[in-house]
Amino acid sequence: MVADNAETAGCQEAVRTICGLIESNQVTLLEFIRGLGTHLTDDSNSIRTRAITLLSSVLGNVNRKKMYAKDVQVLVDFYLSKLDDEPCLREVLKGLSSLVLMSQFDPSLIPHVLNFLVEKYSPLGKLASVRYYGFEVLDSVLSVHLEPAKQYNDEIIKTYLHVSKNEKDPKNLLLSFKLSALIAQNFDISKYSEDMFDAVFCYFPISFRAPANDPYKITGDQLKQTLRDCLSASNLYAKDAFPNLLEKLSATSPTVKLDVLTTLNQCVEKYSTATVEEYWITLWNSLKYEILHNELASVETLTQLFTYYENSENEDERIIPAVLKIFQSLSDKLKNVNEDLNIKDYLYVIMDELAKNIKNHDDKRSKQSTVILAAICAANINVYNLIIPRVMPLLLASDDLTVKTQRQILTNVSFMIDSYYILFNEKEESIHPNNPMYEFKDDLLMLFNKALLSTSKVEVSLRCLAVRLVAKVVSLNYFLADQEAQLITQLVTDVLLEDDNGVTEKQILQCFKSLSSSYPSAVLEITVPRLFSFLPDNDTDLDQLNTKSRVLDILVSISESKLVIDSVMLRLVGKIEILIESASQSYVRSVFLTLSKTADKLDAKDSTNDNMKRLVPRLFYVVLDNDKTIHDEVVLEYTGRVAKKIVLQTDTSQHKEILRESIGLFINGKPTSLVAKPLSKQLDIINENQLPFIIFTKIISAVDKSVKFPIESSSFLNLLFKASQSTVQFSRLSVVQCISLVVNKWIDDSEYLVAILEDFKKALNDSSIPVKERANTLEVLIWIGKALIMKQHTCAQDYEEYLLSLFDSEELHVFTPKILEILVADVECYQQFKKPGPFKRPVVFNVNVRLLYKQKLFNTVLPLLVSKFESSKNQTYLLALSLMLKYVDKSIIVPHVATLLPLVLRSLGTESNVIVTSSLSILTIAVNESDELVSRHLSTVIPNLLEIVNTHKNEAVKRNALECLLSLTKFDLHLLVPYKQDIITRLAKVLDDPKRSIRRLACDCRQAYFELGVPRQ
Repeated sequence: MVADNAETAGCQEAVRTICGLIESNQVTLLEFIRGLGTHLTDDSNSIRTRAITLLSSVLGNVNRKKMYAKDVQVLVDFYLSKLDDEPCLREVLKGLSSLVLMSQFDPSLIPHVLNFLVEKYSPLGKLASVRYYGFEVLDSVLSVHLEPAKQYNDEIIKTYLHVSKNEKDPKNLLLSFKLSALIAQNFDISKYSEDMFDAVFCYFPISFRAPANDPYKITGDQLKQTLRDCLSASNLYAKDAFPNLLEKLSATSPTVKLDVLTTLNQCVEKYSTATVEEYWITLWNSLKYEILHNELASVETLTQLFTYYENSENEDERIIPAVLKIFQSLSDKLKNVNEDLNIKDYLYVIMDELAKNIKNHDDKRSKQSTVILAAICAANINVYNLIIPRVMPLLLASDDLTVKTQRQILTNVSFMIDSYYILFNEKEESIHPNNPMYEFKDDLLMLFNKALLSTSKVEVSLRCLAVRLVAKVVSLNYFLADQEAQLITQLVTDVLLEDDNGVTEKQILQCFKSLSSSYPSAVLEITVPRLFSFLPDNDTDLDQLNTKSRVLDILVSISESKLVIDSVMLRLVGKIEILIESASQSYVRSVFLTLSKTADKLDAKDSTNDNMKRLVPRLFYVVLDNDKTIHDEVVLEYTGRVAKKIVLQTDTSQHKEILRESIGLFINGKPTSLVAKPLSKQLDIINENQLPFIIFTKIISAVDKSVKFPIESSSFLNLLFKASQSTVQFSRLSVVQCISLVVNKWIDDSEYLVAILEDFKKALNDSSIPVKERANTLEVLIWIGKALIMKQHTCAQDYEEYLLSLFDSEELHVFTPKILEILVADVECYQQFKKPGPFKRPVVFNVNVRLLYKQKLFNTVLPLLVSKFESSKNQTYLLALSLMLKYVDKSIIVPHVATLLPLVLRSLGTESNVIVTSSLSILTIAVNESDELVSRHLSTVIPNLLEIVNTHKNEAVKRNALECLLSLTKFDLHLLVPYKQDIITRLAKVLDDPKRSIRRLACDCRQAYFELGVPRQ
C-alpha cells in the first residue's frame, strides 16, 4: 500500500504472493477485500487509488475460477460505482475488465456494464493509458462472451462508438480497429453502418511513423493493415468505402495511392460477390488508366512483371502490380460467369473496350490491354474460358507482319499463354478436353514458323523471343499432343543447326531443357539422330569436323531427362566403337569427354541399374579390348568417371556383385558380365599395364562400404603394395588411392595395421634403399594414414605420430610438406555420397569419414609446426602449413589466429606463391575476426602488402593482397592515417598493371583510402 507504481518488481511479487495465498485457500478473496476495508473508499485520493490498484492487480492475476458468481456481481457493481472516480479511473476500468473475464461472470450483466460505461465514462480528456482500459472492457466482453453478447447488439455497437471517439494513440487504435472489425463481422450493424464506417475511415490514410524509443514497437504497417481489416469487415461498408477510396486515388503521393489500392484489393477480396458486382464497372473505369497510360517494362510473363514492379524502389511503379491485383481479385469473385448474365456483360464491356487496342498491334496500349486480360484470366478459370476465345483471334490475326509487329504479337501471346501456365501448371486446375486455348495451337505453330524460319538470322531478339515462347508452350501441362510436340521439336532443331549465333543458340538450348523433360521421345526421334548425323566417322571430312565440337556440346546440353541421357550415352558408345579405328586421338578423347559430361547430367534420384547392364559392358569392352584406348590415360579417366557415376546410382543391393566382378575382371583377368564379350587379351593390372587401375579405383570408391570384401582383404592389399612398387606415373595415384580406399572401407584389424606400419618404418629407415623408392613408399604410407585418420581408427594416432616425426628426417623432410596436404586434401576418390538410412535420414554409404577429423588433426599439427619453425626458421614448415590450410575450413582457423599471425607476418616476404597465398588468406580472416590483433601490427602488414602488389608477378597473389588492403579500411581512422598517403602513392603504379581485374581493384582500393576521414554526403 506504499508503492506508487504497481509495475515495480516488489509490487508484482506482492501481488503474486497474495494470489498464491488465495489459490491455495489460505486466504479467501472475501477476506482479502475485507482487509482492504475502508481504504477502498478512503477520502484520500492517494490511499484510495493504491487500494483499488492492489485489488485490480490481484483480480488480473488470480485464477479466474476462484470467484463465486455473487462475488463477481458485487465487485462489478462496486467498480461501476467508481466510474466517476477520476483519480482511480484507470484501475477501475482495469479491474472491471478482469471481472468480465472471470469464469463466473454472468453474461446478463453485459448490458448493465455497457450502459454504465456509456453513461458514466467519457474518453474525452483522459490519458491514453486510461482510454486503453476503456477498450479493454469491451474487448474482454467480446473475447469471452461473444455469443451471448450478440443479443445485446445495439448496446455493443453504441459502446464501441462511445469509447472510440476521437482516439489518436497508436496502441489504442490497434485495439480499436480490432474491435471494429470484430463487431462488423459478428453483429448487425445495418442501423449503424455509416457511423461505424466513419469511426474508422476518418483515420485513412495513416501516415504514422513510430518514435525512436517506442516501447510498444508499433509500426505504420500494423496500423494500416488493421484499418484495412476494419474497412473490409462488412459488405455494408461498400457503399461508402469504394467511393471514398476511389476519391483518394487522385492523391499525388504514391504512398497514399498504394495504400488506397491495397485497401481496395482487400475490400474486393472480402466483400461478397453480389456486393462487388455492383461496383465492377465503377472500379474498372477508375483503375484502368493506371495500366493503359503507363509504359510497361520489357518482360514477357505476368510473374516477371509482378516481380519487376513489386521490387522497384520507385513507389510510382509499384502502383502497377497493385492495380493488376485488384483486377485479379475482381476476376476471382466471378465464379458463376456462365449463369450470371450481368457478370458476362461486365466482362464483355471490358473486352470490347480493350479489343481495339489489341487488334491494332501498333497501338501503344496493345501490350497494356493484353496484360490486363491475361491477369484476369489467370485469376479465374471461368473468366479464362470466356475471354480466351475472344482475345486470341485478335492477337493472332495479321497477314503482313513486320519484324516489329511480330515482336509485339509474340510478347502479347506470351502473356496470354502465361494465364494458361498459372491456372493449369501452378494452380493445377483440372483441364477440360475442350480447353479454349487448344483451338489456337495451329496458329501458334504458324507464328513460331514465321518468326524462326522466315526471318533473318540477324534478328536475334525476335528469334530469341520466339524460342522463349516455344519453351513456355512446351512446358504447359497437357497442352501439346505428341505429334505437335514433334513438329515443334523439328522446328527448334532446324533453327539450332542452321543458326550459329551464340545468343540464339543459348536460348534454344534452354528450350531443349523443356523439350527433353516434357517430350523426351520427340527429342530422341528427331533431334538426337540429326545431331549424330553431323558427327563424322573419321577426320577426313573437314566441313563436318569443324562442327563436331559444337554438336558434342549440344548433345550434353539437351540431355535433361533420363530417357534422353541413356539414349545419348548408348549412341556415343556406338560412335566410339567406329571412331577408335579411324579417328584421331583428340577426336576420340572429345567424345569420351562428352560421354562423361552426359553421365554427370543424371539426376541423383535416377536409378542406373539398366545402365549397369546395357551401357557399362559395351563401354568397358570397347575401351579395354583396344590397344589405343587401354593405354590412353585420358580415355581411361573419362571411362572411370562414367563407371563411377553409374555404380553410385545402382541399387546398393547389387554392389556386392559389382565388386566381385570388378576384382575378377581387373585383378584376376577373368571374363565377367562387366564386359560385353571376352577380351582378346586378359587384364593383369598388378604386373602389366596398370593404367586400367584408373577405372578400377573409381569403382572401388563408389561401392557401398557395408559390402563384404569378396576375398581376404590383407592378401588383396599385399597385391596392391606390389603394384605400387612398379607403377608408372599416370597410374600411380590410382594405385595408392585404391590402397587407401580398401583400408578405409574394409580393413579394421589393428594388429595387421600396426604390422604394416612397422614394415614401412623399416623400409623408410633403410638408407640402402634409394631415396626415390623410399619416397614412393612414404606416399603409400601417407595414403594409408589418410584412410585411418578420416575414419578415426584406433591406429590412426600411431600413423599420425610417425608421419609427423619425419619432419626431423634429414633425407625425407623435403617430402613432408606433401604429407599434411594429402592428409587433409578433399580428393575425388573420397567424395561422399548419401542414400536414405534409418528414419529416412541421408547417410554416407561409400566411404568412412568422421566429421571433425580435420579439426582434430589441425589442432595436433599446428603447435608442432609453429614450434619447429620458431626454432629453425626452415620454410619447409611454413610450406607444410600453407599446403594444409588450403583445405581447412575458416571455422577451424579462427581460434588459432593469434598463434598463426606471427608466422603470417614473417612469410609475407617469401617467394613461394603457395606460402604467400595462404598467409594472405589467414591475414584476411584475422582482419575480419580479430581486427584488434592485426591493428597492433599495421606497421608490418601494410608495407608488406604494398610490396606484394607492386612486385609480385602472380595475379591471384596480387588480388588477395589488394583485397586485404581494402579490408583494412574498416579499422579506426587514427590507425590508418599514418599510412594513408603512402598507400595512395604506391598503389598508383598498380593502375598500370596488365591485368584489368588488378587495375580495377587497385582503383577501388585507392578510392577507399582517398575517402578515409572525408564526411559522407
